[in-house]
This record gives sequence, C-alpha cells and structure tokens, in this order.
Amino acid sequence: MAPVRAGLDRRPPVAGAILAGGESSRFGSDKSLAATPSGPMAGVALGALRDAGIDPIVLIGGSSELSAALSIPSVPDRLPGEGPLAALGTALAWAAGVTRIVVVPCDMPLLTAETIRRLVQASDNSTAAIATIDGTPHPILGCWPTQRATSINALLRAGQRRMSDAIDAGDNVLIEVDPIRSADADDPAELERLLKTAGEDLQ
Repeated sequence: MAPVRAGLDRRPPVAGAILAGGESSRFGSDKSLAATPSGPMAGVALGALRDAGIDPIVLIGGSSELSAALSIPSVPDRLPGEGPLAALGTALAWAAGVTRIVVVPCDMPLLTAETIRRLVQASDNSTAAIATIDGTPHPILGCWPTQRATSINALLRAGQRRMSDAIDAGDNVLIEVDPIRSADADDPAELERLLKTAGEDLQ
C-alpha cells in the first residue's frame, strides 16, 4: 500500500478517506453508488471533503466501479468485512506522510463541508475530533491524527473491533454535529426521506 507523500507544502495536508467497503445488506445494492441529485451517494462525501479543502482523498474498500465514477483511487481494506475499525486502520496506514486524515462514511447524502471543517479545526496532530450526534459518538465520522496508527493496529492485532476502543486509545474531543446533515442512509427508504427533508427544510 503506497502511503501519501506530502512533499510540496511546508505544512503537510490533511488527507481524506471515504469508507465504502461495507456489504450494504440493508440497502439491497451498493449504497455508495445510490443516486442522489448530486450523483452517487459517495460523491456527496467526496464533494464535502473537496469543498473543505481536503486533499488527497481515497476510497477505502470501494469498488472499481465507484473509483471510476468518482475518479479517485481505491485502496483495498486490509481486513475486509471486519468493520469500520479495520477500515480506519487501513486509512491511517495509507495516510502515512500527512499529519491527519478525515474519515467519512459513504452513506451521508446531506454531508457538508462545514461539518468537515469543524472536525479539522477541532483536531490537531495528536488529538482526534470525533463527531457526535445527540451526544453519541458517530462510529466513523472524525478527523484522526495519523500517529494514532500504532494504537489502532495494536487494537486490531488484539482482536478488538469496536470503534469506541479506538476513541478511548488516545486524546480526543467530541464535536456535536447537525443530526440531519450527518445522518446515514442505511436503506433506500431512509435515503428517500433524507433527500425529501433536504428539499423541504434545508434550502
């Protein structure tokens, strides 16, 4: 796995990773490719990251079809099927060479750059910023120092798969985010509801 190399800027960039390796069992098809007014659902995450100034950006576990649709590279999950903690470990390994990486799920159809900016601004090179919704940490959405790779890999080697263990493994700050803008679309009905909400209430 080729790591990121930040060579042209004195201040290494903040990289981004879109986690797209889930089975989409409740959705019934690859939800990362589900249609939204902005294109494939994973493209919403890509747009939010780019609008927040995040670069480079990679898919973790995404299909070749999704990679081609979004024109960004896909890195195979090192532990496929082992959940978001394993995918986080893959993302941190890929991001060697930068200081932080924003990790987002592929199924937030209303995600905005403002949410990404808040996470980046609240984090630093040793402190993770974890999104919370109504006080509950989101299992994926956050900005992670890449130096956390060592502790995450130790958890994975020990058989741990809970994201709460990753959060507890180092310094972090919890950032409350908009519950609508950060809602997951786990099935087609929820995607339709969220898109309708956006059309009615978020314009």
